[in-house]
Amino acid sequence: MVPDGWQFEKLGNFIEFKNGMNAEKSAYGSGVKFVNVMDVFAHDFLHKTDVRGSMQASEKQRNEYSVIRGDILFNRTSETFDEIAMTAIYTDDEPIVFGGFVIRGRQTKKLLTTRYSGYCFQPKFVRRELIRRAQGAVRANIGQKDLGDVQILVPPLHEQERIAEILSTWDRAVQATEKLIANCQAQKKALMQQLLTGKNRYSEFIKSNEFQRTKYGLIPQDWNFVQIGSIADEISERNVDGDDFPVLSCTKYDGFVSSLEYFKKKVFSDDTSNYKLIKYGQFGFPSNHIEEGSIGLQDIADIGQVSPIYCVFQASHEIDNGYLYKLLKTEHYRQIFAAFTNASVDRRGSLRWREFSKIYVPLPTLPEQRKISKSIDSVIEAEAILKTKLAAIQREKTALMQQLLTGKRRVKIEEVAA
Repeated sequence: MVPDGWQFEKLGNFIEFKNGMNAEKSAYGSGVKFVNVMDVFAHDFLHKTDVRGSMQASEKQRNEYSVIRGDILFNRTSETFDEIAMTAIYTDDEPIVFGGFVIRGRQTKKLLTTRYSGYCFQPKFVRRELIRRAQGAVRANIGQKDLGDVQILVPPLHEQERIAEILSTWDRAVQATEKLIANCQAQKKALMQQLLTGKNRYSEFIKSNEFQRTKYGLIPQDWNFVQIGSIADEISERNVDGDDFPVLSCTKYDGFVSSLEYFKKKVFSDDTSNYKLIKYGQFGFPSNHIEEGSIGLQDIADIGQVSPIYCVFQASHEIDNGYLYKLLKTEHYRQIFAAFTNASVDRRGSLRWREFSKIYVPLPTLPEQRKISKSIDSVIEAEAILKTKLAAIQREKTALMQQLLTGKRRVKIEEVAA
């Protein structure tokens, strides 16, 4: 069913396609700005200021491979079929050029407005058509003819503008929320830097304004500086009975996650009798990946299990788990882990408990640890609320866009004003 005044059009009937410019490696790095695949992935609407790459191009090449306002850019190759033929619409008045893994689409007759064309390739039925026409065994590829055979629904131009205006309002809400999240993350980083090093303290805990110099930097004079081995013990309990405890994996940014949920498939052994048990409140890290910052505090299951390559440990009752976890997840300690891994005698590039336990940590009193952790938690919670809000806005926008771009929901002039 096609709405009144709308029509199905093959892209090839009104868009001329052209593959991008290939050049020698020496040509890149200076000259005119050029659009590459990553620019297309990163932006629905592309401005010159968003484009970072540059390359040397002759006057003839600048004319032949120009990108002007309203041009539709497709990535013609991708590692996955789901990401093939993603689009970016160029919305700047200053021409640039485009690279070899990009296809330029330029309208030969004006059937799409610039703003509307930034949305009309996103509905599920259009994405399915694009993906279906892609080819390749190792990498996905799509050609000009394949693109030309894809059909899209084209509303009248005045209705396109009204649809684009509504959707751009949702885009502004997304952008505003993303900025709030970025501000929250910056605040969290600054707060952690100040509180976890003692540069900023709560007055009730200050016994001295002096600082002591340690091998990892300055810390307050009244803080202890101890090895992890003196405040924590390694745990090596195995799942010898093969119980069906959830298998966990440790990630660089989020700590422990369910392996099945995170990888969307089973990546662990059927026989888990040699897997290590990790209980709620215990720490763990894959000894061959900790230099990436992959260390976690198990807080998602009463009892979980991890691969035998993991090191599991438990802090003493004099340590606040939240404080220690936040400290060990900082970039500073990721660098320390990398240095210890490189210095390890383990030929497999692993960091075992024997060496890990020798790493030092700054240690305020338990009440101060708790207050530091709680203060950082308040910012983390605010960030989580904003991320939940952002996900909801994006879901609602996607649902609305699906209705508007298929004509299931029609717009009126007064809706734009609202």
